[in-house]
Amino acid sequence: FESTIGDQTEEICSDIADVLKPGSWQEIAPPARAMITTQVKTETQKLVKEVFHDIQGKADELFDLNKLVFNRLSGPNIQRLIRLTQEIGHAEFKFIEYYGAVFGFVIGLAQIGVWSAMNIWWLMPIVGVIVGLVTNYLAIQMIFRPLEPKRYFGFFKYQGLFPKRQKAIAADYGRVAEAEILTPQVILAMVSEGETGGRVAAYVTELVSEKLEEQWEKVKPMVPVDVTPEMIEEVKDIMAKRMADAAPKVQPQMEQYLGEKLDVRNTVETKLGELPKMEFERILRGIFEEDELTLVLVGGVLGGSVGVLQGMLVLSL
Repeated sequence: FESTIGDQTEEICSDIADVLKPGSWQEIAPPARAMITTQVKTETQKLVKEVFHDIQGKADELFDLNKLVFNRLSGPNIQRLIRLTQEIGHAEFKFIEYYGAVFGFVIGLAQIGVWSAMNIWWLMPIVGVIVGLVTNYLAIQMIFRPLEPKRYFGFFKYQGLFPKRQKAIAADYGRVAEAEILTPQVILAMVSEGETGGRVAAYVTELVSEKLEEQWEKVKPMVPVDVTPEMIEEVKDIMAKRMADAAPKVQPQMEQYLGEKLDVRNTVETKLGELPKMEFERILRGIFEEDELTLVLVGGVLGGSVGVLQGMLVLSL
């Protein structure tokens, strides 16, 4: 960005000179123009560096990353969240299916015993609903808890599936975040468009104005013409416009720089992988929370349906 602005230095000098006195730039001797251009180039590149440094310091105030992530995973992008949930929890969802089948089979045998003893067919759908609800509820709890390995009955050691796979899940998160959520293209779009873009543009304009005021106080005694406040404002507008016009030209370099600087994949993977188990659980619960009740209710519905079929079967015998 600095070099792109630097390449426009002579045009910037000409524009500013025309503001102070139309045609004055061409009246200056070539050696003097070269000296002025070099000095302005140095100060302009310094200005750009200071502006970007100040923006980095104000990043938390200017950019709402939580909102960005929310927008990338909701509304028209809800399919991305669904796919992310399925990818991250594929092993755990398989566990629910397997656990439900095994537990359902065992309870089914118990149902046969109950019917044989009591000969009441409508108990089967009732028991089926209860079994379906309890089975899926327990399966979900077993996905998240216990957070640390725990021994049961003195010999059976078990740890919740999500806590056990924390490192692998963190790696999945990092991969998806880098590829689809916090990409350089998305971040650049955020800082240049909409409400956030407006805040960034206003802040950059304010910074440029302050820096130019500082420079103006230094060179004011050397300027041979009377400079009005309107002229100063016009010079500020020229600099702000030049910086805005340069942005699209350096977008590929900025995307590459952001990709290397942010290192989203490794950052997310490392931070998430090192979280305490309780915080890690809260993050995953936030993703799966809406689906938990659905999974439990589906278990109840399926259990009840199977119970009805069982009742119809025994009545037909």
